[in-house]
Amino acid sequence: MEENLTVSEIHRVFEGEFNPDVLKKKSYGRYTDGFVYFLAGEAEYIFDGYSFVTDSGSFFYLSKNSIYEIRILKQSKFICIDFDFDRNGSSCVFKNVSPTVKSEFIRIFHIWNTKSSWFRSQSLSIVYSLYTLAIKSQNKKYAKQNQLFSKTISYILEKYTDPELSVREIAQQFSISEVHLRRIFKGALNTTPTKYISFLRLEKAKNMLAFSNYTIAEISLSVGFEDSYYFSRFFKKETGVSPSEYKRLHSG
Repeated sequence: MEENLTVSEIHRVFEGEFNPDVLKKKSYGRYTDGFVYFLAGEAEYIFDGYSFVTDSGSFFYLSKNSIYEIRILKQSKFICIDFDFDRNGSSCVFKNVSPTVKSEFIRIFHIWNTKSSWFRSQSLSIVYSLYTLAIKSQNKKYAKQNQLFSKTISYILEKYTDPELSVREIAQQFSISEVHLRRIFKGALNTTPTKYISFLRLEKAKNMLAFSNYTIAEISLSVGFEDSYYFSRFFKKETGVSPSEYKRLHSG
């Protein structure tokens, strides 16, 4: 699987089943990229020129526009994440994957389908976690770096609403340099820690504007901006509309 891909959109997360002795044929290209985890069963995915067999515990990637057949060998149950990378990859199955993969699939399925608070930003974080685990399964040199990346992501998700959170603090928390921290984020997400924190704050602000009665100043403080004027400028720059206009357009 290629490195340095960016996830541009998550479409859906769903649980599916296949019945045995069925041949499912896709005569057209897959409309999204997809990560799939087999909870049970066995199936053969047949592409033009190659195939692979999946069973319970298999983790694999189906690329956008890929055409394939699925031969169901045993009653199967799986979780699929439909999303978009910024460019096409090649479908593949991952070997020697971490036990964390299963728990991440179950977690994103729960978060996405219960529509819990900030489910989109949480789901995006999990997709990136799965992506780094996929890379790790292909090359052991990423193991230590990916473990550190997962820890920093978890720390940021806990702390991103704190106005005092900074790259320096995160680096100190994990006893690494700021340069090293930025390099990890560049390699895993193709972004910077600062931009990732801003993304989380923006997504939370959008949800609060659409689904709460808090004032702009209260939302600004809640998502990590002490200055509501700066928050409003940042929000308009990122979305094209002011917070008040966004609230008017999206609140029920």
